[in-house]
Amino acid sequence: MTCLASSPQFLVIGEVIPEVWEKSLENLWIEGCNSFKESYKFGEKKDRIRECSMRMVVKNPLKEPRFHLEWGKVKDFDEYSDDVIYGRKDHLIGETFDYTYHDRVFNYKPSGIEPNIDQIHYIIEKLKKDPYSNRAQAVTWMPWVDEHPEIGPPCLQIIWCKVIEDSLEMHTYWRSRDAYAAAPMNIWALTNLQKIIADAVGVKVGQYVDTAESYHVYEENFQRVQSVVNLSKTRRESGKPVWLNTGDPRLKDKI
Repeated sequence: MTCLASSPQFLVIGEVIPEVWEKSLENLWIEGCNSFKESYKFGEKKDRIRECSMRMVVKNPLKEPRFHLEWGKVKDFDEYSDDVIYGRKDHLIGETFDYTYHDRVFNYKPSGIEPNIDQIHYIIEKLKKDPYSNRAQAVTWMPWVDEHPEIGPPCLQIIWCKVIEDSLEMHTYWRSRDAYAAAPMNIWALTNLQKIIADAVGVKVGQYVDTAESYHVYEENFQRVQSVVNLSKTRRESGKPVWLNTGDPRLKDKI
């Protein structure tokens, strides 16, 4: 299928993270369309991708099983989560990275305005005062920086939170997202942040909703994604999905 007039739109709802990710990858692969995106590779103008727009709803983001056998090492996921939440790689901005999510969210730099803004602190304090508010959000986009063609702009755009029936619901909005190589780590880190916010506000963790306008996989991963989709569908239908508790012995050599 090739995108001729419109991008395919999908909604996936499930109980736990690996379940929702599997179904989203399946929808993308089977019913998505072949397209292109701007390339991050030196000397390349565009990359061939398969894409769709995807909205994923995880009803219980902290519930086990939280991990998928396809994802690699739990340790790598925890390290990435720490990077996003605690900013362990912020010192590499301008050298290795054009930005980090931690810096954009916890240390947002408005153009011509001082001081920098800790947007997670704002979300927490806002929801403590007005848990029903629709204004508790953080943004990453900086037009004065991110519209320059030489910059690799952030994929994550908005983190929106609201307390609904004593539970913190988090929605994230992504302009573009690698469904195979990036989405699992992103969701892992953001749902860990969701728990931190919920604990600070004094409420339970509610559902996590993740929207990506361009949810895609790169051509070099097409074969691997096809294999993952086939295996996951077969295992799920047989009642033996490869969704694992984070302490599962099968992950022992990956931790």
